[in-house]
Amino acid sequence: MKEKRRDFLKKSLIASAATTVALANECCNDVLNKHEATNESNGVICGKAAKKEVLYSKNQLWDQYYKIAK
Repeated sequence: MKEKRRDFLKKSLIASAATTVALANECCNDVLNKHEATNESNGVICGKAAKKEVLYSKNQLWDQYYKIAK
């Protein structure tokens, strides 16, 4: 009698775990697909700022930094 109960519990736990994983996978895929559909910039997140970001402008400090870094 105990063996039947244990087998039933094992099978039901495995089935519920598999169902949980499948549902979580579906939810994650839906979220990812919605995100990809709204942002079609090849994985790069685009902001809403109108101002262009300048990462480098040649000046005396940068020249000094590059001389020291070499």
